[in-house]
Amino acid sequence: MNRLTIFLVVLGTAALVGCQHTPPGTAQLDPAQCVEVGTVHPHGVSRTKQALARAGIPAFTDGSQYPLPYRILVPPEYRERAVAVLRELDQQPSVVGYGITHE
Repeated sequence: MNRLTIFLVVLGTAALVGCQHTPPGTAQLDPAQCVEVGTVHPHGVSRTKQALARAGIPAFTDGSQYPLPYRILVPPEYRERAVAVLRELDQQPSVVGYGITHE
């Protein structure tokens, strides 16, 4: 490969990674106004939050009872979509045993 191709691949990869972001409003999410849609073991929190963010769902994970599973909280208007994303994530072979539970 020549240097231009390598440069373009690196630039493209950096652009794709940079475009992944948390949905607006997540930082201002008030857990008291959210509903619990499930729980996830600590080792699955990151992947779960990424899946919800890709779906455009603002989410808060409550790890106040660590090492017990984290509660997954979302605004009430996102409840059904969040449960659907969690079910989809739970069915993927790479997350078997992550302990995602649903109400």
